[in-house]
Order: sequence, then structure tokens, then C-alpha cells
Amino acid sequence: MRIPAITDLHIKQFSGGGIIKMSSYAKNAVYDKYPDSGNWYATQRPGINVFEDASAAVSDAKGRGVYYWNKVGKKYFVNNATVYQTSYSGSTMSITAGTERVYIFELGNYLIILDPENNEGWVINSSSPTVIAAISDADFPPNAGKTLAKGGAVINSKLFVGDTLGNINESSVSDPTAWNALSVRNAEVQPDGGVYIGEHHQHVVALGNRTLEFFYDDANPTGSSLSPRTDIDFSVGAVNLHSFWEEADLTFWVGNTASGGVSVYSLQNFIPTKISTNNIDTFLGSAITIDSVLLNGSGFQVGGRTYYVLTLYFLSTTIAPTVTLVYELTSDRWYLWGLEQSGIDDFPVMNWTKATSTRLGEGILSNGDLITPADDNSPQDTIGASTVFETGVFEDGVFSSTGFSGANINMQLVTGPQDFGNRKRKFQSEIWPVGTPTDTSTTLSIEVSDESDDTWQAARSVDVGGSDDRLRRCGKFRQRNYRLTYADSEQYRIEGLETIERQGTA
Repeated sequence: MRIPAITDLHIKQFSGGGIIKMSSYAKNAVYDKYPDSGNWYATQRPGINVFEDASAAVSDAKGRGVYYWNKVGKKYFVNNATVYQTSYSGSTMSITAGTERVYIFELGNYLIILDPENNEGWVINSSSPTVIAAISDADFPPNAGKTLAKGGAVINSKLFVGDTLGNINESSVSDPTAWNALSVRNAEVQPDGGVYIGEHHQHVVALGNRTLEFFYDDANPTGSSLSPRTDIDFSVGAVNLHSFWEEADLTFWVGNTASGGVSVYSLQNFIPTKISTNNIDTFLGSAITIDSVLLNGSGFQVGGRTYYVLTLYFLSTTIAPTVTLVYELTSDRWYLWGLEQSGIDDFPVMNWTKATSTRLGEGILSNGDLITPADDNSPQDTIGASTVFETGVFEDGVFSSTGFSGANINMQLVTGPQDFGNRKRKFQSEIWPVGTPTDTSTTLSIEVSDESDDTWQAARSVDVGGSDDRLRRCGKFRQRNYRLTYADSEQYRIEGLETIERQGTA
């Protein structure tokens, strides 16, 4: 009997915004298909390199945003009240202290930092790339008594920001320091306030508490340049938290409907699609409405895959993550991810830069660590790796890393309870993994839990390095769950477990 390693995340018990028990899940794993056979397999997630350990440089542990500004060829990132250029040892600028995410854009000669937590906006001019100034125009929404919504969008050389009243405000062309009180468009479908402003296929997308609307630049001679798309709008809104992430023309967020149902959505080609399972919806709805858990959404692309990273957390003096859920677009599956090396149990990514042809994207964690993915099939999280690019030697986006310390990624798979079609007693004589053998002798740990998912028997190991190793004399059960653990420095691809069992009469 074949038991697939590919399964859905299924949460059995949760409390206080955290997950207590799960009957099936994949942790620190990704799913993919063999190109020839089309068979699905699980393997370790991409490695993550912490290339700047914030704790070694500063006392702050409040990473809030990161952006690579192509115009000046420098990276800018925010930790608490400080904007850093290039690195923690680089030039610094001061803004208002905070913990929550900031939203960063570039327009003309300016880099813009929007801070909804403090209801402020800041700009850096490329002519003075280490000097920051508050946006002081009286018609900039916070200066006009309005409260910034999340997000923002740059379209046709104008910055569009939302306010919580449901208005879309726009800057002057190529100048985010200049605003006009008449250049305002109200989101019109329902009076449900403003939660988020983003960009989708050169349209401004406006999310309220219960609605999603689109606007386009109509070059109106007076007032707002925006006109609404009257042919499309949706009765799906957004939870007023930082769950949003945009990747090219994709948008991910945690939304709700008029009746209060909470789900995770993606926006593709002007159509919102629910991507969370009902089980995840139940968990998120309870965590948000009962436990007052906060959310941060981010993500990245690596190895041809798009990952949406959703961290649940509580906020005191710093962010305290409860769990990180990761959605992968191609497989349409959810995972749990945690880091092995950074001193933080979960994977709380606050923001991510955009990649270029010669550099990968970079992220910032809630503790201020700067990270980058390692698209090298080496299943390790690292600290201190140096990333090397050489024009004409490596393909675009491919890199080598040197001078690091690494920790193997601990992949764990729980298949979900199996009764093989009935509740009669079974006597299992053999279990062995089905997958691509590793080049060297490495081991896969197998545990079983009978009848419930709460009591795991002592782990037993099998060699997956090409031998015909298998477990024998595996006991009796009516229903059995399987937990597989692999944590070696060589990547292993597993399709599932093969079992031999004899069925009893009762």
C-alpha cells in the first residue's frame, strides 16, 4: 500500500493564536513534481542565509521594511526608528520609533517610506541619499487629519495612498512631497472604509472591510485622475492588518466577507480566489477575532516558485510570532516553516526587496536580521554567507556562497491517519520509503501513532542512500498515522511510504 508524502495542513487543536495539534502537515518542506513521471515528491525547503545578524550590530530587534533602490544602487532598511543604508554599519537616518511594517516605494528622484503605525510619510531624495525628511505638505492625508491605510501604489509617475475613510489620494507627478486637496477619489461601492491600496495590472486596487474595487488613470483634467472600473468589483474585503504582499501582478492577503468569514485570497487577472482551506480559515478566524492575533504577510520567489509567507504574532515591545504559514502557488499547498539558524523559531518575514538581473531579493525578519534565499539545492540555513556575483560566469540570479556556518534543515512530514479502507485490525510487517536515493548514506526517521495522533512511538530509522533498508515487525493497529523526519545536508526527495500489512477478521 502506498501512503503519499504529499498532504494538506490539517489543524486539530489551537489556542491563543498558536497551533497545538495537527493530524497532517509538512514543516520545512516543499512539494514538486518529477518532470518525466509527473509524480509528486516532498523535499526540504530552500535554505535561508542570514547575511546580517542584527543582534551582533544593534540593540533594536524591530525589523520593519527593506528596499533596494536601483536609482542609487543601495539597499535601505528600517529597524525601529532607524533607516539604514546598505548595512548596519552604513549611514543612518531617523524616523519615528515603531514595530509594525512600513511600505516603501520609489517615485522620480525620491524613495518614500509610508508608516501607517505612526501615520507618517518620509522621503529621501537621490541627490542627498543619506538625508530623510517628513512629508510636510498640508494636503498629505496624515497632515490633513486623515489616517493612512496600508500599502500604496505608484502608477504613471504618481503615488497613490489610501486613508481609512475610503479615499484614494494622489501626489503630484514625480513628486511625493506635493499633494492637492482636490486630487482625491472615494472608493464608491460601499461605505466600508479603506484598508489597503495596491497596484494590479496598472490599476489601483482598493480594499475596504467588505469590498474590492479597481480604478484606472483616466487623465481627468480636474480632481482625481482616477476613474472606477464599473464592470468589475467584488464583495470581498480585507482584515485591517498587515497581511498584504504583492509579487508582479499577484496580490495575497487575508480577507473577509460581509458576514465575517475569514480566508486567505490571491488576486490574479482581476479575480480574487480563495487559497486557504476551510481548516485554515477556522484557525485564522479564531486567532484574529478571539485571540486578537496580528498578521504580517510577505513573500518571495526562488527556484521558479512563489511563496506567500504569513506570520501570526502578538505585539508587546517586540513582535512575538506564534506560527508562520507558507503558501506555495504551484503546488497550491500550505506549509509550516521555521528557521534553523537565526535564533528565532518561526519565519517572520516583514518585507522583501525586488530582485534584479544580478542580485537576488533580500528580506528582513521581525528581529532585524537580513536574509536571502539560497537557490543552490543545499538544504541548510546559514549565517554569515557572502554572496558572490560575477558577470558572464553565473546565470542571472545564480550565486555562490562562502564563509558561512550552516545548520541542516529539519524536514518533517505527517501523512494523516490511515485506516486502509476499514477499521479492522491490521498487522503491519514492513514499511519503507519511496523516493530518490541520496548519493551517500543518510537516514530517514519514521514514527507511528496508532488510533489517535497524540502518542508517537519511539522513532526508527532507515537508510535512504540506495540500500533496500526497511522497517520490519511494525505492530498492529486499526488506524495509524506516520511522521517522517529528515535532516541531512544532502537533499532527499520522498514520494511516500510503501507498506505491507495483513488484515485481521475484526
